[in-house]
Amino acid sequence: MIYLLLSIILHVAIFLIFRFYAIYKIDRLGAIIVNYIVCVLTGLIFLRDFAKISSVGFETPWIPWAIATGALFVFTFNLMAYCTQVFSVTVSSVSSKIALVIPVVFSLFILKIGVEGFTLFNYIGILLALSAVVLTSYQENKENIHVSGLIKWLVPLGVFVFSGFIDVILNYANYAMIPSEEEKVYPIFAFLSAAIFGLVALLIRRKKVGIRSVIAGIILGIPNYFSIYFLLKALSSFENNGAVLYPFLNIGIILTSALFSVILFKERLSGINKLGLLFAVIAIILISFGGFL
Repeated sequence: MIYLLLSIILHVAIFLIFRFYAIYKIDRLGAIIVNYIVCVLTGLIFLRDFAKISSVGFETPWIPWAIATGALFVFTFNLMAYCTQVFSVTVSSVSSKIALVIPVVFSLFILKIGVEGFTLFNYIGILLALSAVVLTSYQENKENIHVSGLIKWLVPLGVFVFSGFIDVILNYANYAMIPSEEEKVYPIFAFLSAAIFGLVALLIRRKKVGIRSVIAGIILGIPNYFSIYFLLKALSSFENNGAVLYPFLNIGIILTSALFSVILFKERLSGINKLGLLFAVIAIILISFGGFL
């Protein structure tokens, strides 16, 4: 249980750090690139098995998937940071965490896993999850929102969709290609890929990374790596039963993020936003446990 709590705290810390980026006007792209470099270095320090890393080559089946994961990491993290800064911690956390709908649908209709166990309650959960994104994203006369029209809805929906795509790639790669002895190596290459894509983006845009972005990236990178590390430890402590772990994890992240956003940043939740939070919690429960109801 301690690993689950640590994972929740660290995931929430990431959303809160994004919110501080807006307050201190940190360049998102530069900080996020430094963050991934820090993740790689932290992973190397903890793995301490350079022979296993050097044995991975371009012929390794999961390398293209690690590269794709890295590319999505950069794009989605930037979008998530923007969503947190422009909307709120709550909107960003809900949009990313109920994205578990996407890998569930992928498993059901693409991999054909668990179709027979899917019930009406599960389908209701998917509809509630989509509704939760819309309801928590609704902002009425909020002065710090500088986007309008369709973009106002596309940002949180983008976080939802691309977070789900990351989960799909990770789930499929782990399901079909990654042997157990290489599970700790895969994230290092995914983070390295993200860092390379980010550096290329910096060169194209001819942007320099200032000392503030370096410090901000280090602050983000350490909890980012350990959020995944403790998630793996939590899975082991739950005997790798993700169906039990992930509902508690995602509900914990959503509610804790909302609590800290109100306490630290005085973010006000309207009645519609609170209804969206309720929908998010119910959706996660129905998607994960609907087959038992």
